[in-house]
Amino acid sequence: LGLEYELMGQTGAAISFYLRTAERTNDDTLQYESLLRMALCFERQRTRDDTQKVLLQKAISLIMDRPEAHFLLARAHERKQEYHEGWSVVNIALRVCRWDHPGLLHLYVHLMEMSPFPQRALRQGDRLRELVPESGHLVHMPTHLDVLCGNYRDVVVYNQKAVEVDRKYLAR
Repeated sequence: LGLEYELMGQTGAAISFYLRTAERTNDDTLQYESLLRMALCFERQRTRDDTQKVLLQKAISLIMDRPEAHFLLARAHERKQEYHEGWSVVNIALRVCRWDHPGLLHLYVHLMEMSPFPQRALRQGDRLRELVPESGHLVHMPTHLDVLCGNYRDVVVYNQKAVEVDRKYLAR
């Protein structure tokens, strides 16, 4: 029902539905999903950033090893240019979740390219390239780190590969 409200553009009703669901259930998975949906509603409205962060922190406390809430929380911090907080969330998520989540790795590359130590994320960048080889953007992303670390050959090679992947996609 909450998703139906969202699709009809009735975000307030959707938030109310998700809140009631989260408060009344004893099912951690349902509560987690309801908290995520509420956080996404607030994100779309671009309002109540602090409320969104609290909802995501609560979701993480319920089910720590699922990557979605970590990803959304890190993205919320990045959007507010709270890079240290975003980096901390992603770092924790990469330890407690499987570290091959493309969204988390993508955010990690973005956060680390702004840090004084981009070389610390080279391994994660390489993993991102392997993880989704049919996404030109994700093949390209680690070159943000490569150029900062002086790996210029990799920058050329992987950007060319990204172009090839995109051309294949467009040819379909």
